[in-house]
Amino acid sequence: MPTRVLDLAVPQAATQAAPATTAAPASIPWDQLIEQHSRRVVVALLARGLPLERAKELADDAWVRIIQQHRAGRLPELKIPGIVIMQALFLARDAQRVSMRRAAVDARIGGDYGLHGGNDDVEERLLAREQLRRIAKVVEAASPTARRVFELSYGEPNCSASEVAEEIGISIQRVRQITCELRKRIRGVVGEAHDD
Repeated sequence: MPTRVLDLAVPQAATQAAPATTAAPASIPWDQLIEQHSRRVVVALLARGLPLERAKELADDAWVRIIQQHRAGRLPELKIPGIVIMQALFLARDAQRVSMRRAAVDARIGGDYGLHGGNDDVEERLLAREQLRRIAKVVEAASPTARRVFELSYGEPNCSASEVAEEIGISIQRVRQITCELRKRIRGVVGEAHDD
């Protein structure tokens, strides 16, 4: 269970190094805390069966999110590395859900639907599958923040721009800007698929 990992991973010194919200956001030595505790965050992810490189990526994303949330004043308590481990585990579960959804969509598109309908149906399915692959590449190449905006905006259930902004800790305007940029890139790759 995540709480067991959290209980085992939080030393008393960590609480002293980064006290609850009494410290001003600028006064917390984030570089020092990351250097001191990042290994524990990665190990917690490795214990969940993630590959080393993916665990490092998610750990980095988790640190960024915690720092952003703390600077935005959204964390009533700051216990390092426990809160970062919990964020990293959440990101890992979220990425797994997205991957499972993508696999389900690929299975539906590649399934036995319409095989008796002739070559047109097969070509449409192949084109749709290629478009999905291109869209997935655009999203995967985006920044962690942009990927999260996309997942929250277009996942199940869909979140509004204000909900996404609150969840991530960025402005509504930035959420809309990221969404527009991603849509533009996606339209570009979908257009390329039609041109091929």
